[in-house]
Amino acid sequence: MHPNFGFLASFFAADFAPGEKIGWGLNDRDFLLQMVPKLRAEQAPFAAWLITQSLHYPFEAFPDRHQRLDVSPWDQTPFGNYIHGMHYFDRALGEFLAALERDGLLAHTVVVVTGDHSAGFPWTPELAHTLGFGNDLLQWTLAERVPLVIRVPGGQAERIDLPIGQVDLAPTLLALLGVDASALPYAGRNALGTPGTEPVVRRDGSWVDARYLYLLRGRTTGTHCYDRERLDDVPLAECAEGSAFAARAVEMSRRVREFDLQRRLLTVPPDGAARQ
Repeated sequence: MHPNFGFLASFFAADFAPGEKIGWGLNDRDFLLQMVPKLRAEQAPFAAWLITQSLHYPFEAFPDRHQRLDVSPWDQTPFGNYIHGMHYFDRALGEFLAALERDGLLAHTVVVVTGDHSAGFPWTPELAHTLGFGNDLLQWTLAERVPLVIRVPGGQAERIDLPIGQVDLAPTLLALLGVDASALPYAGRNALGTPGTEPVVRRDGSWVDARYLYLLRGRTTGTHCYDRERLDDVPLAECAEGSAFAARAVEMSRRVREFDLQRRLLTVPPDGAARQ
């Protein structure tokens, strides 16, 4: 499968020296440090995708010897283990970046750190209070985010407050590498350019943009259009335009997935009319 997606090489458990298992596999520190010589051996330019496994649900345990923080009153709970796991990953990432710098790779490497889904904790008033938001559908939905940190050699610190989704990652990274992705068949946009106000769409048709949060729900919770600044319910008509965009995006995604149209997209002419 990997070669069909364009990967030239893949590494699995048997390709690494034995080490302590934390979470779903080899601990993050050993995994990242063992990847450094593999990256050093590659011929530039190249792209590498590394998946760490120590920080993953269900967070049933975390080794005592690696616990550096006081997480009370969450000791011996999944959330407490999550905090320990995140701190462990932070330290492992720091050592990884230091190793890349020693080997001369960091000075000409774009480093991206992100996640592919939320932590998966259930809704509870106690956890909501600890995280600093209310225990209701709106607040929990707004909290369902993943980190995205991009380090560019010589770049200045900048924070983007515009809501973006995972589909925006590839066009944004290509822009950082000097490639204009506007003519390529991506569903997302370059968040560092003039991305506009397109909604970030979920698979169920819910969406969020700079002004609204639209929740498409069932009979028990209903469908809501919220003003993001005031966190108030507003008439559904205010979300009509964004909802039409979201419905089209979900349908396009479904068709690409179900009819295996990824390769067909590469043959689409780059002019705007043909891409509609």
